[in-house]
Amino acid sequence: MTEVNGNYSSTTYDPSQYYNDTEGVCSQTPLNYTPAPDYSSNVCTSTTEGSTTTDNNADRREDPPAVARSTFNNAARTSSNPTPEPYADAGVTSTGDGVFAGAAAIKGRDQRTGIETEVFTISGRLGGENEVQAGMGRIGVSSDDGMNNATMEVFTARAAGGAHNNDGSTGINAELMGTVIGAQGTASYEGNSITGGLSFSAGAGGSIGLRNADQDDSTEVCGSVSVMFFTLGTCIETGLDII
Repeated sequence: MTEVNGNYSSTTYDPSQYYNDTEGVCSQTPLNYTPAPDYSSNVCTSTTEGSTTTDNNADRREDPPAVARSTFNNAARTSSNPTPEPYADAGVTSTGDGVFAGAAAIKGRDQRTGIETEVFTISGRLGGENEVQAGMGRIGVSSDDGMNNATMEVFTARAAGGAHNNDGSTGINAELMGTVIGAQGTASYEGNSITGGLSFSAGAGGSIGLRNADQDDSTEVCGSVSVMFFTLGTCIETGLDII
């Protein structure tokens, strides 16, 4: 009788049939072995001639690579930081026409879950877009490409104006807004998107511009408005190759 992960069988068994010492991973169950070894614990153990080989596959797992995303505004820099952690950074914006600086007690996006966290944050930028923002906290979730997302924030303030809009379009925008609590989300399909939000805020903002988010031959025209308690925005493909 041979023991494998606590299961017994009178069938002659060769550990090499299901354990690959070269790659260090468990392969499929051998056809001549019953019952099947239990891999639910992510541990593959073989016992032969008094020796035991154990491979913990969980230890071999690696975090998925950070997704390269634009860092031209504060929200994008949160998404681009692959681990929520203390943060301080400065440099040239990804648009190449401005500079930024920012710091936060915690800032980043968990690459496995898509959850974004920003706590006690302050940042500013100058150039093609001018912005200063500060906040107690933001938490949200986003897709890997950033095109679908939802965010909730508490005690935040933002003043901005320039050519690079929050929806990724280029045109013109202006905003002066203070928020006690608010939530906002964006849903996208191909190049089209819609954004909606509700908040307890004071101030207003708006933007209009053009973009080509899905890099096809159809430019999207985008617009958004934020007034007091609501935010509404959309990007619609025009069918025209404008930019």
